[in-house]
Amino acid sequence: MGIIQYFHLTNVRILLALNHWLSQQSDIYALALGFAEHGVDLLVLATLAWLWFWPDPKARSVMQPLVLTPQDNKQPGRAKTSAVFGKLQKLVPRRSTSEVETFMPTRPTIRLSRVESRAQVLVFIAAALLAYIVARLIALGLDVERPFMTYLPVHSGVAGAFIGQREFGSFPSDYAVLLGALPIALLQWNSRLAWAWGVLAIVVGLLSIALGLHYPSDVLGGFILGIVIASAAVAVFEQQGQVYEAGHYLARTFDLSSAPYCYFLYFFLGVLTIEFLLHFQHLLDVIYSVRGTF
Repeated sequence: MGIIQYFHLTNVRILLALNHWLSQQSDIYALALGFAEHGVDLLVLATLAWLWFWPDPKARSVMQPLVLTPQDNKQPGRAKTSAVFGKLQKLVPRRSTSEVETFMPTRPTIRLSRVESRAQVLVFIAAALLAYIVARLIALGLDVERPFMTYLPVHSGVAGAFIGQREFGSFPSDYAVLLGALPIALLQWNSRLAWAWGVLAIVVGLLSIALGLHYPSDVLGGFILGIVIASAAVAVFEQQGQVYEAGHYLARTFDLSSAPYCYFLYFFLGVLTIEFLLHFQHLLDVIYSVRGTF
């Protein structure tokens, strides 16, 4: 048996094992289906809304101790100054709007701004859209049927569970792309929140397999694609000055003091939210129409 055949067989075995177990629990299956289709969307929107209005708009001071070791104190003047600068750079995020208000070698004050948080939310939204488009283009190119449309004995735990579901474009899972990108982006705010979403992403990935909507390879491929694109977006934002400034300029434009321009931006953000809740069906129609012209 070749490696590809072994991989395909393992892929199918995991799918059927999880699906047959969950489909026998009709109540749990119905809850899992509702959570996978709508609950995750609401949790993502709630998380982004919290980050959009976090932290305090006027910024708050966070005191962090700067500890110099005995070795640092024994160094001559220039070397000691370099050691202090090195420790300060670890306390202050690179390319951040945070400002060190005093150069006392004890407790520098770091300011956290809402503009910084909003700019990074906008970067994540742009990265997520790009990842979704790339995922759909790959799915259209490979045109893999979803498990419940094949000869495999995939069961639904409730009647009509597969009605209205997209029947093709199984690889990669666009949900997995989003859930792979989100924890990487959340590392810019809070590592605990990022880990929580990482665990939740794995749970949702397993649920999509058990529901019979995706193969394990679809979920794994989506995770990898989301992680790669989100990591690239964060790197570009932090290291490219023009992208960094553009992100902050756009984030500042969302302030109500920028009226009436902010109203148009919030309208666009509202339309984008509705499209997300509709699983970007209109964007998907545009991609299909463009594909049909070639």
